Amino acid sequence: MSDDLESFFWVLLYLIAKGRKPKKSDVSRQMQLVFDQYDVGDDGITRGGRGKLICLREGGDLDFITVRKLVKTPCKAIVEELRSLFRDSYLHVRQEIDTDSETQEDLRRLREQDETVQSAIRKLQSSSEVLAIFDKHLAFKWAVDNDCSLCAVADLFPALESSASGGKRKAEDDGRSHNEKQKGKFPSSSSLRRRMLGPQLVLSSLGSGSGTRTSESQ
Repeated sequence: MSDDLESFFWVLLYLIAKGRKPKKSDVSRQMQLVFDQYDVGDDGITRGGRGKLICLREGGDLDFITVRKLVKTPCKAIVEELRSLFRDSYLHVRQEIDTDSETQEDLRRLREQDETVQSAIRKLQSSSEVLAIFDKHLAFKWAVDNDCSLCAVADLFPALESSASGGKRKAEDDGRSHNEKQKGKFPSSSSLRRRMLGPQLVLSSLGSGSGTRTSESQ
C-alpha cells in the first residue's frame, strides 16, 4: 500500500510540473534531476532513487517554492503535506548507496527507534491518511477560476473525451489496412500516456525496513 501511495505522489508532482509553465521559469531541468536521475556504481549496477530522495528533503529540486509558483489552487497544499509524510518515512535513509551490512543494521535500528519514522510508516499502511489530506484541502473554496494549465484533459488524453460521451465514433472504412491508416498518425492514448510520463529510470519505494528500494539493472 505504501508503494502505491508514494507512486501516486510522484505522478501528481510530475503532472503539475509537466502541465504548468510559469512565467520566466523552466522546470524541465529539475524534472530530469528528480525523475530521470540514476547512478552507475563501481559494480556496474545502475541504481536510481537519489533524485527523488533529494526532492523530498528541504531545498531539493521541485521543492515547495517551485510548486507554489506552479499552482495557486489547494493542490499545492496537498503536494506539500504528502511530501512531508514521505519525507518522514525516509528519515535516516542515505542518499548514497551503502551496502555495508553493519551500516545497514545501524540505519535499520535507528529508523526503528525513531517515532517520527514509525508514525509515518503506520500512516502509510492504508490510504486513510492520504484521503484525509485530499478531503481537507478540496473542501476549501477555490479562489482561482482558471488554473491556467497548458492543456485540458481532453488535449492530454483524447480517448477520454469519447468515452465520457458514452460512445465511440465509428472509423470510416476507406479500404486501407490498419497499418496503412496508422502511418503519420498520433500514437495511441496508451502510448501517449507512457511518453508523457517519460522513462521510469528511477524507482523509489518505501520499505518497512532500512528505507528505499531502488531499481537495478546490469
